[in-house]
Amino acid sequence: VGQDITERKQAEVTLEAERYRLFSLLERLPAFVCLIAPDYSIHFTNINFRKRFGDVNGKLCYELFNNFDQPCEDCATQAVYQTGIPLEYEWKSPEGEIYQAFDYPFHDVDGTLLVLELMVDITERKRMEDKLRLSEERFFKAFNASPALMIIRSLKDMRCLDVNDHCLRHTGYSREEIIGTTLAELNIFSTQSINEVIQKVLLQGN
Repeated sequence: VGQDITERKQAEVTLEAERYRLFSLLERLPAFVCLIAPDYSIHFTNINFRKRFGDVNGKLCYELFNNFDQPCEDCATQAVYQTGIPLEYEWKSPEGEIYQAFDYPFHDVDGTLLVLELMVDITERKRMEDKLRLSEERFFKAFNASPALMIIRSLKDMRCLDVNDHCLRHTGYSREEIIGTTLAELNIFSTQSINEVIQKVLLQGN
């Protein structure tokens, strides 16, 4: 009996040591990390999570994340429990922050099944992407509305990448016919004088 108790105690110590190593790793991950149980309770949060979202204090995940009084209709963690398949998705907080979220099936060292959720704040990246998209939209709107003949060409091989509407009307070519070709192949402009201007621009930087 004494030997059985000793072996059990040793097993418990080993299990606790494994748990400590595991949670120490999760604690230091450069992401917002939590473990969510099937009943929506949160069993673990790392330091980055606590700094951003505060202490759990017994709140369920839908209460903490969305200020809801009932589970989300499209709950990602429940989907992972049901399918056993990891999920990647974007989540927008009530404050407007945007996170890239990754949910994985996770077995605790004692065999308990949980969902490991890692989140990365991509708010600034999404804002920059939106700004870039708007800038591109404005550019191409002005590009196509310009009364000048305009062509965008690759510096590598001087092939046409895009052409504005006025150039299509002037040359009679379709956009599909022009894109991917060179001006020499189209024979619609004096390519020598145009190439001389391009070389001057490249050399002078303006």
